[in-house]
Amino acid sequence: MSLPLTKPVLPNFKWPENAVVESSYISVLEAESSAVNSYNMSKNEASRQLNAANIVNARVVGFLYQQFFELRETALGNKPLTQVHKEVVSSPDETAIYAHGQRYVDHLICPFRTKSKEGIASSHSSRASSDHAGDAHDVELQTGARSSPRTRALARDYYRCAVTGIYDNKSLKTREKLSMQLKSSEENYYRNLVETCHILNNSLFENVEPSSIRENNEATALRILRDFGMETLVDSLLRTANKAASETRSSNLCNIISLTSNVHHLFGELQMTFQPVKGEEDTYLVKFMGDGRQRTAEMINEKIIFRNWAPIHRIAEARTDLPLPDARLLILHCACAHVAYLSGAGELLDDILNHDDYKDIGVLAEDGGSMDVLRAALTPLAAIRA
Repeated sequence: MSLPLTKPVLPNFKWPENAVVESSYISVLEAESSAVNSYNMSKNEASRQLNAANIVNARVVGFLYQQFFELRETALGNKPLTQVHKEVVSSPDETAIYAHGQRYVDHLICPFRTKSKEGIASSHSSRASSDHAGDAHDVELQTGARSSPRTRALARDYYRCAVTGIYDNKSLKTREKLSMQLKSSEENYYRNLVETCHILNNSLFENVEPSSIRENNEATALRILRDFGMETLVDSLLRTANKAASETRSSNLCNIISLTSNVHHLFGELQMTFQPVKGEEDTYLVKFMGDGRQRTAEMINEKIIFRNWAPIHRIAEARTDLPLPDARLLILHCACAHVAYLSGAGELLDDILNHDDYKDIGVLAEDGGSMDVLRAALTPLAAIRA
């Protein structure tokens, strides 16, 4: 692991605005220190593995404190920090803190690890030519709610990746008006496969009724989101998921971004995230964790602004009801990406999901299911990476 297990790494963070929160954070510092001491004194491999996992879990809780404090003035608000503090205060002993950390790995960090469904395309994006437009009519958006999430998301995002500005190759071939607009602009542009990327894994919302979240063991991630003050957002996503079978389950655009395959892969592995710009609505800085930036050769816009382009480009019906990616989901993804990287949990999840024994069940980290398997793998790998 990049962070040592032989000494504490959580910062002795000061809480100028909230001494009460500081007191509970001290309990987390003590839990990490105790796990480190136990790790250093381990007499056998089983004890060493258990203490290594406890160290990582304590760090997850500690870095959540730090991230939520730093993000409290964004759309995320103060509720997530208050909730983590409340949970630690209610069970301040070390064992409970380790369990809190594992719960957040299982049901907060893992659900933000989404995979590219269409595979990783070549990192090479070709310069677009002027003779590739197809003859398809621009009718999909005119069908209203029946148009696919991909169709509406691409229309909202001007048929291009939100991060690279690369245009979707399929749309360039089928939307003549798009091709004509780009040719008339006389600007160089590039094309590649642009995918529909979910911010939070969409399988969380399948077969769950809003009234059953508190009693449903499979809905722990949704309970966490509600506890973080996102009740309205969760209910909206659930209503979308439970619409008639004739409509597409994942049609809520607030949970969707258009990204090229390579960028989608980095975002889904928490290697890339969006950091909100204070005072600028729907504006973010693109940030990479670890060596994430070196993993793509594509040009990256360092600052992006999400907006609905459909009424501007008018390639299809100029719809104004195309929601932007929800700021709270993006900011929570940002917090989880930092926590996974700083705590070492992200490295362990990468190892587990890339391990031959776990490749066939990689989906478990996406939807929060089968976490007993993940937990069984987490403990020994924590010690191996030490």
